[in-house]
Amino acid sequence: MTFQSINPTTGEPFATYDEWPTEVVQDVVGKVHRDYLAWRQTGFDHRASLMRNAADILNRNARDYAKLMAEEMGKPLQEGVAEAEKCAKLASTLLKTRRTSCHVYRYGRRHARLS
Repeated sequence: MTFQSINPTTGEPFATYDEWPTEVVQDVVGKVHRDYLAWRQTGFDHRASLMRNAADILNRNARDYAKLMAEEMGKPLQEGVAEAEKCAKLASTLLKTRRTSCHVYRYGRRHARLS
């Protein structure tokens, strides 16, 4: 089976993707899970460095991402650029407010403290 991405503005297909076999999906999920387990052990400084890099990439390529958003979602280019820039700014802003701990609430009651 194949899947098509349709531009909602024009109604025209712009990309086609083949369905992955079950074995490929299971392999990808396993790799993602292993990466997630490693990521959990990653310190703030390393994560912050990666987020700064992501913010730089978003700013540098905002117009390209806006074109993709226009094709995939019908979003006007100007709004797509603004969204990419907003995400970059958010990534940078979050780095300025490092929290050392927070509480997790479940059903209105404190469930756990994360440090």
